[in-house]
Amino acid sequence: MSTYQMLWDCSQCDTQKLLGVDHRFCPACGAPQDPESRYYPSEEDKVHADESNRYSGADLACPSCDTPNAAAAVHCVACGAPMEGGVEVVRRSEQDAETDDSASAARKEHRDARKEAQRERMAAMGGAPPPDEEASGPGRAGLFLGLGLGGLMLAGLGTLVAGVAVVLCLGMFFSSSPTTLVVQSHRWERSVEIEAKKAVTERAWRNEVPPGARSLSCKREVRDTKQVKDGEDCKKVRVDNGNGTFTEKNRCTPRYKEEKIFDDKCSFKIDRWTVTKTERANGTSTKDKISWPKVKLSGGQREGERKETYTVSLKGADGESTSCAVSESTWRSMKEGSRWSGEVARIGGLRCSSLKPVR
Repeated sequence: MSTYQMLWDCSQCDTQKLLGVDHRFCPACGAPQDPESRYYPSEEDKVHADESNRYSGADLACPSCDTPNAAAAVHCVACGAPMEGGVEVVRRSEQDAETDDSASAARKEHRDARKEAQRERMAAMGGAPPPDEEASGPGRAGLFLGLGLGGLMLAGLGTLVAGVAVVLCLGMFFSSSPTTLVVQSHRWERSVEIEAKKAVTERAWRNEVPPGARSLSCKREVRDTKQVKDGEDCKKVRVDNGNGTFTEKNRCTPRYKEEKIFDDKCSFKIDRWTVTKTERANGTSTKDKISWPKVKLSGGQREGERKETYTVSLKGADGESTSCAVSESTWRSMKEGSRWSGEVARIGGLRCSSLKPVR
């Protein structure tokens, strides 16, 4: 772990690469150091800090003149005011030592600050503001602006087309048109499933094999995965100490890998209640005496699920027939030859839930 001096550029005379500890004031013009202009140096510009000086904390800005002072200072080195109430200066965020963008970012801020100060001075003197360097060059800004607008227009057009397509698809899916239908016929059916114990083949993890299973055959399979530690990923980072120095240290984070968890997966035979046959009763008239089919159970059998369906067939104005499954009460109310209104969707056909009698 090594400690180096931050750098800073003077905003008054543009002297660059001043040392954060050694140059509390600009050696060229005497302007005080601005802690916000500090930046991490490039590798070739690094200067070791005197590590014999005990670190007392980040610099504090003088409450009277904003000059940065050592945390242990009692009076400001610039104006002599008491340092009580001094606020800690702004620090640079931690930086990956492999990158070197701090200097360029700080210099851009420095240039922008100088331009702004120059504009203010020129405005106060009644002169014209200095030209913007980035806008110099014949038509360069206009060229990029034109390209930017063209790209934005193309992106906007693509988004608009996609949006229209989605709206059209949704419109086709949800749109419907009214229609009138005539009831043609009825059908009802009730069924009872008959179940018996039957040997079936199933698979389960060994600890989940149910009682009564037999003929087990197991093999190792991946049941799950887990994250296990697999060393560390370390990188050198720079940490701003806030006093004109920074420290380079290793920052390590644990690295993980996925590890498979194996277990026994078993195939086995087991007796399960299985549908062996279905008894049915049905008819085609609302006048039928609707009842459940008779069920005769033999040894080892039991009744399973009971089901009932009531279906009407309707004919549309276009001559096409369609059918709807409805409740028993609705089915009984739909007399043959009666007229019903409904909604026909563009996709999916007649919406049976929309059926209403025509008065």
